[in-house]
Amino acid sequence: MHRASCSLVHDEDEDTDSSNASQQDATPRLIILLRSSNWPMALERMRTHPQESIWRGFDGETALHSAFVDCTKHVPFPIVLGLASGNEDLVSSQMRECTVLDSILLSLCDVLRMPKKIPTYEFRLRFQVIHKLISLDIKVIGEHSLKYLFHLSRIGVDADSFASSSHCASIDSKKNKHGVSQMNFIFALMDLVLYVDEHKHLRKAGDRPYKNFLNRLIAARSRFEFPMLVLNLALERFGTIGCTEYDITNRTPLIHVILSAESEKSNRETKVIILRKILEEAPGNASLPYLGNNFPLHLAIRQGYQWESVLEPIVLDCTSALTEIDPATNLYPFLQSAAIGLPLDTIFKLLQTNPNVVSSL
Repeated sequence: MHRASCSLVHDEDEDTDSSNASQQDATPRLIILLRSSNWPMALERMRTHPQESIWRGFDGETALHSAFVDCTKHVPFPIVLGLASGNEDLVSSQMRECTVLDSILLSLCDVLRMPKKIPTYEFRLRFQVIHKLISLDIKVIGEHSLKYLFHLSRIGVDADSFASSSHCASIDSKKNKHGVSQMNFIFALMDLVLYVDEHKHLRKAGDRPYKNFLNRLIAARSRFEFPMLVLNLALERFGTIGCTEYDITNRTPLIHVILSAESEKSNRETKVIILRKILEEAPGNASLPYLGNNFPLHLAIRQGYQWESVLEPIVLDCTSALTEIDPATNLYPFLQSAAIGLPLDTIFKLLQTNPNVVSSL
């Protein structure tokens, strides 16, 4: 399980039976109670023996790790506050390179695999606990936290009825209320962790949740694998507003996808699917320019995309872009495509869709 899970990711330390035995003998009563999820007695023990809250095991285990590692139950807020109170440095402590957040995410993977359904209110409680830990010390988001987070998203869509749905499964489907709550919980975690990972602080009071979430989620695909279904569901859930947002590099999600590099044919095919999904969920996105009046059509032509794969849906979403001159070449799109050597049928389609552009030459 997860007391060994972190060590599955990293090489196992050289432990002997005798050291394990001596460790068990030295383990405070509070730690044993926390490991067994005996919350009432643990709270009482914390009150009567506060010194046990700062215990550390030979592998870096802290009382917070003891509460969360392998725990498929909700850890009550008073437990977290009691352990962290006056011991904030313990929040970011690592047990075999796993932070407390890593332990939570790994345990949540087990929770989502369980046949028992988690009540909606418990999703909210678990999110509050994670938010509190991050607010105490952002270093609880460790080197491997994002990897575990995206692994959780994979299990989230695999473990529920989304797994048997098509790639067009809807997050708003009334047939799967539990699945909706589960994915909304995962989206909330992603939004929280990705924001803090980028900005190194929590959102300020009053800031809108999920702002630029889609941009961060799309950017994360270059570093982490997660199912297309997760992104599809996110686009359905947040696309109307999220696809119009510019990130710190002045890119909308559509522009982000067009300009992102791909190393394999499969990655390029995935980009096409994402691009079409964006235009489906947020019509009019192709009219939002990049720096210097570079329209998505100009950018897609520069990337070598052809008519049937990408250019057609972009043009149909914003036909006026056909009359916009590419800032890099000072050419209209059909001439721009000819200048970089795109196939004749692509050049012809760009011209055929709006032949009046010739009169502007």
